[in-house]
Amino acid sequence: MRDLATKRFGSSVGALVEDERKKRGQRPNWSYADRPPRRAVLVASFGRHAQVKLQIDPRAEGVEAPSRLRDEARISLTLTEATPNLVMGPDRLSFTLDDEGAPFAWVVPWPAVRAISVVGAEDRGFTWEPA
Repeated sequence: MRDLATKRFGSSVGALVEDERKKRGQRPNWSYADRPPRRAVLVASFGRHAQVKLQIDPRAEGVEAPSRLRDEARISLTLTEATPNLVMGPDRLSFTLDDEGAPFAWVVPWPAVRAISVVGAEDRGFTWEPA
């Protein structure tokens, strides 16, 4: 990694990349099958952070999203524990967000959630492959 950064951006950037890698340590080599359930990740994320970012596939079966967004490959949404009507059920997630000034009741089955990450400096989270 350091050699690539050094080659592209110079030795000072390469050294910074190497220092960050040492601080962070080696990332675990997880397979998608090793990922924890989406609901558990979201609950744990809210327990420690004010805002959580979801990436969802609005084309997935069972997703209720605004019609203007239905053809997008991915939508990124930021939720908080204070998001109106937030319900994390066993099969799906539902909440209300404003869509162009009007409230919209979203319904997102868990398999449509592609990534969950915390908003902030940590920028940590999980991704899942499409179902």
